[in-house]
Amino acid sequence: MSNILQQSAGVAVPRCKAGFFKPWWTDTLSGLKSVSIEAHNIWKEAGRPNQGDSHRVMRQAIIAYNNAIREANNPDIDADLATV
Repeated sequence: MSNILQQSAGVAVPRCKAGFFKPWWTDTLSGLKSVSIEAHNIWKEAGRPNQGDSHRVMRQAIIAYNNAIREANNPDIDADLATV
């Protein structure tokens, strides 16, 4: 039964290469994601404080990661801001 399902999936389900959906993804973004996850885990282990060092570091890591994603996904953002 599973062999039939695998054969059917091989025929009917499209396959995509790695990076197909996010061609703008870079190793820098992977590093920032790892830093953000680690900072979040430290913040959780500290009891999820609303202020203090672990909260500040976690927020800065998330903001840096999100800004890098926006910049990588839309490189014209800097050009748009320069014309304002």
